[in-house]
Amino acid sequence: MERKFYQIILMFTIGDDEKRKKFIECAVNELNAQSLEDQSTFSIPLGVSFSQSCDRVKGICDRLQLSGSDFVDMYCSAKLCNYEDTDKEHSDKIVAVKIK
Repeated sequence: MERKFYQIILMFTIGDDEKRKKFIECAVNELNAQSLEDQSTFSIPLGVSFSQSCDRVKGICDRLQLSGSDFVDMYCSAKLCNYEDTDKEHSDKIVAVKIK
């Protein structure tokens, strides 16, 4: 089994073909997102903070006016995105943020 490591994962399901193509184009150009094995899963390098990346993806979704049935989520380890947790209970967990 080949292992690959990523910092931020962006997953989406967008029903409208044109909006999906535009979303991918924006994610690649604005976030340097790279396609993974699945056509609706991308990795985003951690060049800016996780929260800034979430804000950028939310901005893309807002500009494209995605429908209520569309799905966009981002995932990152709690430790990598500097999740504040005083008891360290969640430092080894994955943070999932529902964008759309």
